[in-house]
Amino acid sequence: MAGVFAARPAYDDGTVHDWATYLLNHNQLQPRAIGCDMIAGVRAVVGEAVQPSDLGPMVVRFAFLEDGNRLVNLMLTAPELLADSVRDAWFAMLKSFTLETPKGSRLTPNP
Repeated sequence: MAGVFAARPAYDDGTVHDWATYLLNHNQLQPRAIGCDMIAGVRAVVGEAVQPSDLGPMVVRFAFLEDGNRLVNLMLTAPELLADSVRDAWFAMLKSFTLETPKGSRLTPNP
């Protein structure tokens, strides 16, 4: 199991959903489910995808949000056989995630 948090400057155009779709496809992730949720008080695109690997399919749970013109990505990756056993850790991470200096979202995720 691997958890990742990353941020980068937001793109100049499009929606959070557009950006998430592009990044998932670019990294060869095949979405199984995608929707909207609130994370740290900001609307986010959340979902689950599968990624092939040498160890077999990996389940990747993801969340993308925009805050203050920065794109924030949260991910939890686990082998498909173990993905259900770490599901509670994913939801606990989403519930407890906070932005230390929230700047406000300029966009909506638009799924």
